[in-house]
Amino acid sequence: DLLVRVVDRTGADLKARVRVQDERGFDVSSMMTMEDVLQNFGEGFSSKEQRIGPLSPGRYRVTATLEDGRSTDKRVSLTGQTERRVTLGIR
Repeated sequence: DLLVRVVDRTGADLKARVRVQDERGFDVSSMMTMEDVLQNFGEGFSSKEQRIGPLSPGRYRVTATLEDGRSTDKRVSLTGQTERRVTLGIR
């Protein structure tokens, strides 16, 4: 799973739309197992981190966009680890 957090320049959490694309440009943002869905409902959805996955090993582009249109992106490589945390900063 990819755990994505979006922050401002002070490190405060921001609510953002997160999109993850694989190497071919396919959107894999909605990839979740039923276990993940049930866990999120049990714990309550967090605005601090968004969980995407499970994802296969490979290279991905993670993009975060705020309501006002500001955005940022980052390239991420997954090598088979269970979870990978990524923080994106938007100024």
